[in-house]
Amino acid sequence: MDVRIERTRQSLMEALITLMGEKGFDNISVANLTARAGCNRGTFYLHYKDKDELLREIEEDLLHGLVAQAGPFSLQRVSADQPPAEPEPALLDVFRYLAAHADAFRVLLGQRGDPAFLARLKAIMRQNVSNQLAWFQARGQQPPMPHDFLSAYLTSAHVGVIQHWLESGMKYSPEYLALLMTRMARFWASSALQHLLPL
Repeated sequence: MDVRIERTRQSLMEALITLMGEKGFDNISVANLTARAGCNRGTFYLHYKDKDELLREIEEDLLHGLVAQAGPFSLQRVSADQPPAEPEPALLDVFRYLAAHADAFRVLLGQRGDPAFLARLKAIMRQNVSNQLAWFQARGQQPPMPHDFLSAYLTSAHVGVIQHWLESGMKYSPEYLALLMTRMARFWASSALQHLLPL
């Protein structure tokens, strides 16, 4: 029975993501969901109060999984003198996770997605960026601009790379994207802050 329940919930989640990509969340009814998932309305209401609860569960699962995959990021390692030949392990895990759940992330971060999901993802990444900036401050390198603006800039850049990769059909592998982002981080860590002019 547990296997059947899990299969039903998974079918409903996949149906919601597919339908969101086709016509947006607001235009989806429970009848649409159950027809696409191959179950009836009674089955749907055994598991969820409404489609909003289903969407929240999908987003919670995705974000918790992403945080679990993202291990500690080492600016000290990527800011070494030699350009990195291998991707930072934390970034590699993140991009592999994104690839494994690409359909859901592509829809939720796309034009027909959920702005609240994008905001939550940015909040998670902003915290990660803040941790990286704290590493600089611990070395006595204070960024010559307001911390919150620099954090917002870097967060939007990271999210933008992810969105472009997903929307452009993931033409490059997770390994390539992880290495690309590692080298971007290395450039930023080793030289970008040193060339910023005080405001």
